[in-house]
Amino acid sequence: MNDGGNIHDMNAERKPSPQDEVRFKALVAEGDRARLAFRIADAITAYSEALNIREDPLVSGRLGICIAMANAPKYDYRAVHELFEAVFYAAGANDTERTLFWETYKRLRRRVCKVDVTASSVDALIYKGDDRRATRGSFFWTFVNRGVHKWRGTLTGHADIERIVECLGSEDVSIRFDFVALPPPPPPTPKETTKTIIIRDSAPPAPMRAAPSAPDPSVPVSAKPGGRLGFGIGPAMVFGAAPSPSVGVSAIGQYRRSGYSALVMARGAWSLGDIENRPINIFSAYAFAGPCVQWRWLDGCALAGATFFDRRVDSNPLYRTDTVGKVIPALGLGIGATYAINGSLSARLFADATALTRDMIIDVTADSGATTPVWQTQRFALSLSALLVFGR
Repeated sequence: MNDGGNIHDMNAERKPSPQDEVRFKALVAEGDRARLAFRIADAITAYSEALNIREDPLVSGRLGICIAMANAPKYDYRAVHELFEAVFYAAGANDTERTLFWETYKRLRRRVCKVDVTASSVDALIYKGDDRRATRGSFFWTFVNRGVHKWRGTLTGHADIERIVECLGSEDVSIRFDFVALPPPPPPTPKETTKTIIIRDSAPPAPMRAAPSAPDPSVPVSAKPGGRLGFGIGPAMVFGAAPSPSVGVSAIGQYRRSGYSALVMARGAWSLGDIENRPINIFSAYAFAGPCVQWRWLDGCALAGATFFDRRVDSNPLYRTDTVGKVIPALGLGIGATYAINGSLSARLFADATALTRDMIIDVTADSGATTPVWQTQRFALSLSALLVFGR
């Protein structure tokens, strides 16, 4: 469920088409039937889809009642927001329903706080937690559950601001972000030039035996005579496979010779957060191979392979628990940097960008079988790996 916010959502400003209006009425009727039959999950799905078409305070009130009936405290903030819509506009088919909206709102309001957010600039971006996708403008309000909430504000050319809000229940809290401009960067320091004086003896120097030198880390391992086979493993971070960054592990195998190499890479990563506040976990696995061209300690690679997405919906009162996996072919480019620690151990950073041949749609399914798309993967995924490479 999306976070509660200003009274009117953006779709309230959009006049629905006649076809959308017909679908809106059908969804409301479907939600009413499910609510009266105590099929709460189906009613929540139908009312939510109707409100995605256009706002209606009566539908908001009935959705808030259904969320409260689901007895899921983590969604108290959403129930209060929807009931506030109904109470604010005195919605209800009759006095009994209006009274039910008001009494339920008063009961749940004791378990949430109303947060008013203001900022010193209309260009600021304010968001709660670590999810920048949920970024709002600089003047808004929202309901939050009990607990400690971290708010962040960003504005180009100004220092970021962080605010902590502790909600005990029923309070109205105001937070303000006053941004301070960052100082300009200092001018570059001019480099000092030094002169070296060499005094030579007129007598020829005695021959000396050269001492063995330590390996030069700037010289790539592949510059040594013959080929080199290496295997590496290390942590990885992936962007684009899920709404939030994913972390996992990468493993590579690479054969280098005469400025060229062949690379095989596998990676698995798990999403760090839920999707749109829904209990959905995403695991992504990648397998790629391709040729590389080296220049000193850098190398660039062309990659081809496949990406496997595994989407799991955890047990919850609103959606059906299930697992879906898909394999999507992909092409990509990568660039790596290698630092030779000793003759058989190297440190390696590798970044790659891959393009998927099609989208992966993340959805949830209610007990009635109705499927609701909630997120669609990006066509491009970016990843960064830090590895230790072992090889002869």
